[in-house]
Amino acid sequence: MSKFMSAINITNINGIADRSAGLRHGLGASRHRATRVLTMLKTMSDRSHQRRGLAALDDRQLRDIGCSRAQARAEAAKPFWRA
Repeated sequence: MSKFMSAINITNINGIADRSAGLRHGLGASRHRATRVLTMLKTMSDRSHQRRGLAALDDRQLRDIGCSRAQARAEAAKPFWRA
């Protein structure tokens, strides 16, 4: 094989390696975005569950945690996406 063909093959191999590195970087960013979305969905689900639980507490239990019925109602009325 000539030196010229050798140089072309190395360039092609390097080009493939560069593209695959970019693809791995893209997958890492996609994985990061997916993780952030899943974390956000879990947080929203947890909020919803906790607010339903708060709404179900009786007056004695609310006093124990230092919360009034009005505060509990206001918190339970918030949509799951609002902190």
